[in-house]
Amino acid sequence: MNFFDFITLDEIDGLPGDDQQAFAEFVRIASGRLRDETRNIDQQDEQGWMQVQEAWYGFQNATLGAARRWKIEPFASLEMPKLADYRENSYRQFRFDLDHYIAQIAIDTSWKRRSESVVIPAKSKDRIRQHLHALREAVESSTMPEGRRSALLDRIEKLEAELERRRVSLLKIAYLTAQVLAIPGGLLASGDAVKKLSTNIMQMVGEAIEAEKESQNLPAPTPIYELSAPRTQESQEEPRRRSRPDPLDDEIPF
Repeated sequence: MNFFDFITLDEIDGLPGDDQQAFAEFVRIASGRLRDETRNIDQQDEQGWMQVQEAWYGFQNATLGAARRWKIEPFASLEMPKLADYRENSYRQFRFDLDHYIAQIAIDTSWKRRSESVVIPAKSKDRIRQHLHALREAVESSTMPEGRRSALLDRIEKLEAELERRRVSLLKIAYLTAQVLAIPGGLLASGDAVKKLSTNIMQMVGEAIEAEKESQNLPAPTPIYELSAPRTQESQEEPRRRSRPDPLDDEIPF
């Protein structure tokens, strides 16, 4: 399997901007492709076993390449073994080490997202929905060009979708609110309706943040987490490994 068997260009474009998160998502996607590719291969068959090993080798090769791009240590500094020297336990050790790092990244990412999001009370969401409903009706009944109307309605839908999430991203809600603010206030019966909408949203978010602080549910901002190695430096060296058991090993030499 080569690099683009594990991930597409569109999927690369959609990876998170944070390097650690991007690496973790890359590994998640690539692991799924590897699993799908090798699921039905008969590993007891010699040809099938070679296919599986080549797929493992391709996965490790692609993962180390991604790690170098995002500077994820220690993988960014690892050298790929030659294919002729590649063994089953080489891949198994690599996967265990990789899982060790992905676990740290996943937990760290979860805490970051929690500290950058907030739970919005249902009553507050209902109040904002009423403003968005009035705004949508005004845009739909306007005489503006169709392209402009569609773009404005899309902004409203995205804001509504974010409000439906259990925890609302503070960054997304601020960005989407700013986009909605660009909708001409003259479309509505009341010229300051759009400003009232943004004011209500910011007030709603502020109240939710304070409520979480009081209940001690909102974690304090933490410094960037430094990933730790799965083993000490002395144990990083791989012992001599074999691929598969040789049936001739049990024969007694004469």
